[in-house]
Amino acid sequence: MTISTMNAAPNASAPDESARRTTRAAYAALGWVVLFFAFHIYWYCGGSFASPGKLPPLGPAPNRLETTAGVHQLVAWIINGVVDAAWPLGALVCLTVARGWARGRLASATKALVWVGCVVLLLRGGAGILDDVTRATGFLSNGITGLSLKDETGHAHLRWSDWAVDWYFLAGGIIFWLLAVRYRPQQGRRRRRHVDALTLQPVPRWATRLAHSIPLMVLPSGLWRWAVAFGFPMGMLTSSGQLDVMRGWPAVYVAFISLLSEAVALTAFGLVRPLGEEVPRWLPFFGGRAVRPKAVIVAATVGSVALMLIWTVGFWDVWTSGQPAPMASPFWAAVFTISYAPLNLWGPALLVLTWAYHRRSRVGRLICSPT
Repeated sequence: MTISTMNAAPNASAPDESARRTTRAAYAALGWVVLFFAFHIYWYCGGSFASPGKLPPLGPAPNRLETTAGVHQLVAWIINGVVDAAWPLGALVCLTVARGWARGRLASATKALVWVGCVVLLLRGGAGILDDVTRATGFLSNGITGLSLKDETGHAHLRWSDWAVDWYFLAGGIIFWLLAVRYRPQQGRRRRRHVDALTLQPVPRWATRLAHSIPLMVLPSGLWRWAVAFGFPMGMLTSSGQLDVMRGWPAVYVAFISLLSEAVALTAFGLVRPLGEEVPRWLPFFGGRAVRPKAVIVAATVGSVALMLIWTVGFWDVWTSGQPAPMASPFWAAVFTISYAPLNLWGPALLVLTWAYHRRSRVGRLICSPT
């Protein structure tokens, strides 16, 4: 046996070992899903061992948490349907990874679903453990949900099964994280697509700076809402004149809106970065496709007008009165105004960036057109 053959042997076995680790992680995730689903069938059939207490309804009716958050029955039906479908879909995804059924873009979509499952399970397990800890220590008598344990589970005190279920969710998130990290999709041949001539034109420095300033315009209002979500009243008063402290799912909703607003603000970079010219290759199904400038211009223009209608026209009464609701003092009214006033610049700034993008795309087409 030559030295080159001896050196090649370990290198050849490395992909096999990586594939075996991925397969083991996939079967571990599949076992997690099957065990969780089996226990739910056991509980719905009347079993009591390790039961979390009150189970969600099998029908479309909203549960107690959804009712508290003001969820419509149709929306609750959709949410519950998605949750119910997640378990068989999760089992199918794990089995697909373990057996190597997915190729190309389908493999990328499979990995994206694994990451979604990882994030959902980690959030569910982490939030559940945090809720248990705050109840057990007395820091929050009704936990982070704002509901009593009786309303949430049907029993008056924390039991070992409550902790076990939450830790099981967290363990599932860790297992899916290992699977997502180890899974290396086998990509099929990807055609090299033409990128729009927009790349021939440099982005003006002022446009880049303006794009970077848009997330900063949204940040103050997001921080204000996050403070409200974490239980700080920020000077807001109830109808009875008491400080208005937000708890439970409304607080989660406000925090989510803040993150969503900042994420939407970050899309402005697509007007000064390659994101506005080619779909990122890591996205399933559409990755690598050239973006039509006309579609970007129409979407950005509509978004700009919508932002001006929401934050300037829709909040007109707030801007003229100086406060959104009864406030404890003029100081807190000023804090709100200072935090939300930059949102009036979001729409116009995005519209200016859209105009600059339109000019560059038009000049690029003229350069590439035959003479």
